[in-house]
Amino acid sequence: MKTIDEQYDDGYNGALFTAEAAEQAWFMGGLDSFLAPTVRQRLTAYRDLRHSCDTTHQLADDSMALSRAAADYGKLRRALFFDATQHGAEPPWRIVQRGSLAVRIRPRLHRCAEAALVLSQGGHEVPSWARAWTFTALSNPFNPKDPGTCFPVTLYRHFEHTEPAKDSYLIDAPPELEQHGEWYRQMFYGFLTLGMKVSLGAVTHEDTKRRVVEGPDHVDSSQESTRQQRKAPEAAPRDADARRDCPGTGRKER
Repeated sequence: MKTIDEQYDDGYNGALFTAEAAEQAWFMGGLDSFLAPTVRQRLTAYRDLRHSCDTTHQLADDSMALSRAAADYGKLRRALFFDATQHGAEPPWRIVQRGSLAVRIRPRLHRCAEAALVLSQGGHEVPSWARAWTFTALSNPFNPKDPGTCFPVTLYRHFEHTEPAKDSYLIDAPPELEQHGEWYRQMFYGFLTLGMKVSLGAVTHEDTKRRVVEGPDHVDSSQESTRQQRKAPEAAPRDADARRDCPGTGRKER
């Protein structure tokens, strides 16, 4: 009879198989350099929680979260695949990992020539008080050799009086991105979808004043409950979490 550790490893292998099956079914080419590592990091984080399980309830919670992470990843890939082929309303930004990664498919029938946009955390060196992000535009997301056009973006904490405002930042973007109005707008919508308050420069030629735009307040009921001294990786958000009532982020489902 297998031990608990062996059974848990079987569960991890099953979740990994689910993720790999989704990758074969809904091929995303260049986007896989963002999607595939993210889901594997999440599955590994859930697998590592096994060593801190003290009760059968904790073991059950973690094993269900492991399976759900793989299933949610499959749903995300299927949604992105259909986003690239649909001919209806423009697809929304979709959250791959809360607070650090969002993706949006732009069908070619729209005026924006780029077929996929990615907003990801990291990518370049910044001071300790800042946060590094990268905005990437891929002209052909189904081509695995398409590296995309990358723009380093830096976020600085926004202060109200003498205290830092919660989840509020000033954005420093390269001139090449600022001069491309459509990409610049999409970067703004991406941060908005991630629930961040951002302060940008002129978004359009008519908008000459700086403005602070607040992301919608949202409580994620799907997050796993945290246990003292044990922090589970964040669950993948539902599709509805990425749909906002604002231009460029899609429409809410009815």
